[in-house]
Amino acid sequence: TAYEIYQCDWSSDVCSSDLLGVIALIGAIVGGCVWYAQSRMTTIDDGYSRFINNEAAAVGEARRLNRLVIELNYFVYRIIAETEAGQMQAADRGFEAAVPQVNALLPVLRAHAPAFVAKIDEQSARIERYLRDVSEVRRLGIANQNDQAIALVHSAIDPIFSSLLADGNALAEDIRLYMEKGSDDLTEQTDATRRTLLVVSGLGMLAGLIAATFIATIGIARPLDRLVKVLQRMAQGEIDAQIKEAARRDEIGAVGKAVEGRSEEHTSELQS
Repeated sequence: TAYEIYQCDWSSDVCSSDLLGVIALIGAIVGGCVWYAQSRMTTIDDGYSRFINNEAAAVGEARRLNRLVIELNYFVYRIIAETEAGQMQAADRGFEAAVPQVNALLPVLRAHAPAFVAKIDEQSARIERYLRDVSEVRRLGIANQNDQAIALVHSAIDPIFSSLLADGNALAEDIRLYMEKGSDDLTEQTDATRRTLLVVSGLGMLAGLIAATFIATIGIARPLDRLVKVLQRMAQGEIDAQIKEAARRDEIGAVGKAVEGRSEEHTSELQS
């Protein structure tokens, strides 16, 4: 009977194409979220790596430059304070050994802190002036002309050294603050990415749910309801009832065609 035809096992394949469309939509949303998260986190990770490799290193290098400047000044005072020629020569060699370290550190600092190149260049110019002016103090100290050496230190070297130390500390602190701000910005970007992902994922799932509900209602529930009504009319003897769902190209259409075929067979049996 028509009712038996309706009972055939077609429910597992109802509108599989529509359901696959919903699954594809949800998959696209999830894939888009994964791609967005990966791209954003890659950018943020690159930013953190840059801070670790550059700005964080630059803070240490700026502080090391300050220590080298202090070391240079220490050797100058040792040259003046020592009374033995050997000790004075040893202090002078210590000074000479520290100078290449300063010269090697400056370009590295520039490379790691490009935002502070102007200030680093200013500090470099002060160091060059200090090295140039302190050479006469070293000569006087090695010659044991300590009174003249000390007088020159107080009049010319100490002001330069004080400026070097103050500006060097300020440079290190500026780089540190810049690094912290950049780190805070990256943290905010991470939090913003997390919030965006939650919102986009939620909206995506909601869109998928709405699409699934729409497909289930328009594409499955209503056509099935119409088929049931046709089957009910056929069961009541209206064997020529029109089955519009037979024109569909999905599983419901296949059921409609089966019912339509059974109706035609039943009509032929009655006519014969």
